[in-house]
Amino acid sequence: MTLRKDPSPARIVGVLDDGAASLTATALAHLRHADLVIGGHRTLALFDDDIAPRALRLDMTGRLAEVPEWIRAARADRLQVVVLATGDPLCHGIAAYLASHLCVEAIEVLPNVSTLQLACARVGLAWQEMKIVSVHAADAGEWTPGAPPAHGLHALAQALRAHDRLALLTSPHNTPDRIARLLLAEGLGEQFQMAVAERLCSADEQVHATLSPAEAAGRRFADPNVVLLWRLQPRPRPVLFGLPDADYEQRQPDKGLITKQEVRAVSLARLQLRADSRVWDIGAGSGSVGLEAARLCGAGHVWAIEKNEADHAIALRNRAAFGVANHTLVLGRAPDGLADWPDPDAVFIGGSGGELAGLITLCLQRLRPGGRLVMNFVTIENLATATAALTACGAAWDVLQLQAARSRPILQMHRLAAENPVWIVCAQRGRAMTERFGRLIGISLGPGDPGLITRRAWALLQRRDAVWVYPARSTRTPSYAFDIVQRAGLAPPGEHQCLLFPMTHDGDKLARAWLRAADAVLPWLQAGRDVLFLVEGDAGTYATFGHLARTLRAHERRIGIEIVPGVQAFSAASAGLGQPLAEQDDTVAVVPAAYGVSALDRLLPDFDTLVLLKVKPLMDALIDWLQQRGLLEGAAFVERSGAPDERSFRGAELLALRGQKVSYLSLLIVKNPLRVRGERIRGCLKKEAA
Repeated sequence: MTLRKDPSPARIVGVLDDGAASLTATALAHLRHADLVIGGHRTLALFDDDIAPRALRLDMTGRLAEVPEWIRAARADRLQVVVLATGDPLCHGIAAYLASHLCVEAIEVLPNVSTLQLACARVGLAWQEMKIVSVHAADAGEWTPGAPPAHGLHALAQALRAHDRLALLTSPHNTPDRIARLLLAEGLGEQFQMAVAERLCSADEQVHATLSPAEAAGRRFADPNVVLLWRLQPRPRPVLFGLPDADYEQRQPDKGLITKQEVRAVSLARLQLRADSRVWDIGAGSGSVGLEAARLCGAGHVWAIEKNEADHAIALRNRAAFGVANHTLVLGRAPDGLADWPDPDAVFIGGSGGELAGLITLCLQRLRPGGRLVMNFVTIENLATATAALTACGAAWDVLQLQAARSRPILQMHRLAAENPVWIVCAQRGRAMTERFGRLIGISLGPGDPGLITRRAWALLQRRDAVWVYPARSTRTPSYAFDIVQRAGLAPPGEHQCLLFPMTHDGDKLARAWLRAADAVLPWLQAGRDVLFLVEGDAGTYATFGHLARTLRAHERRIGIEIVPGVQAFSAASAGLGQPLAEQDDTVAVVPAAYGVSALDRLLPDFDTLVLLKVKPLMDALIDWLQQRGLLEGAAFVERSGAPDERSFRGAELLALRGQKVSYLSLLIVKNPLRVRGERIRGCLKKEAA
């Protein structure tokens, strides 16, 4: 197959900090003839002398989501476009992102030497066996053992135990000193040597070639930098599962609160684990099952919970001794906290704390397709409770009784000593349960400031098993909701899709758009996948989410609908203006401006504050109305509230907007001094005396 060439692609040019000296003659010629040059603030400044004076320069710092649209518009105008990227744009760089949002034919990559290659050359390390890890992620703070996969350093903590040499692309938050402290926290400080290469190819380049993690942990390094790590000691080759009971610390004096070796091995086999499985360990005890599952699932993660404080402490010490980084252990009583865990591929219940029936139902509901629930019991009563709960849920289940006998010395011979019998119950969702539909979840992102995303929404956005969908007006207009999550530093899951909803009052066109969106989303929901619909502002307030939810429910009533509430644009706008929307007995009307100016007059006698949404098409008429009614002084206009380019105008400043094009994401807040107020008692108008 021959790749079709675009006659005028956007050229993504890899650059280094020595400027034009790092470029080939071809790359430099493209840069000097470009009509539009896109780059970070530092990179644009570095190549200032090589960019034509006539060329437009766009700084993409903090505006990555807008870059594809800039390129589309420039190509439509037949402009020559160059994007400046550091090093090799296809090694954790911008090229893959642009290819996914444009098309492969629309770009041409002119790579440079990677900064990781340069660092290896400076230190003299062969890099063909290097594991490359990028820690460019939202700042999740310092690493603590047991942190979940959402932490920006989780992938690195995993890679350290699986590789001998690593090359790390750092970030302003995840710095070399923080990486060194991770190594110390994970007990790897004596096993690795570090090198830090600062400001490569610049006049003040510096390479620290022989640092111990303990030395690096207390130092600061100049940005930008990269880190190299290599082992000083052979990498351990631990046994993955079936370890002797004595290898685990157990509670004293009543030693034995552990799933015995033979039972543990069979239980892990029945869980049918894969390398990337997500595992729940409920009633962790000494932690043996969960820790061995973590070793078996090197690319997965284990979430464990234990209610007994002493056992929780023992399990933590066992985790430290076994050196696993993909194991999160919490102190608590299930099912508390399970709602925040991602849906599992496998669940092990070793202890239920009296909540067995409810736990079984919950776990079966949360299991991913093909997942297994395995439970161990030593009492007839718990076995009976479990089988009854499984039957009530319509699950497919079986029971295995396991009674091992271990040899014991007796005089000069050996006898067999029987262990207590254990019932191993294995269950999967039955046919009725496997037909469970996924949920359509409206994720409210707030009006534009990523800091206003709620904790509940943030937690759901960490789920790698969910699907993201987000609205846009056209293929040429980027999704504002997707831009918010990108500015928050959140990476999309493996599956995500933009849904087109045209800006029109044509009912037929809108209905067809909703049906197309429903057709796109429905297969995921039918497969039991949760779909997160990203919405700027609040998903329950004048949002496209409601139309899609109704369309889907009309097709299939079993689809679950959930709305995660968020900060409305008018609330954020009011806060930004430093004025409350309402006080004491004030009344507030929130109205789309599309109702027309004439409808607003009917609201004035009854409302102290008017919030007018979607004012773009009527802006001039609204300014005239404010002047005619004497309301201009108490009016405020806010555009793109919470976004980096937010604008606001108060009072007479609004006159400057007459005849100007404003954003669709605009609103007016009008304080109404004409409101007729009667005497009030506890918020109600006092009745006239008869």
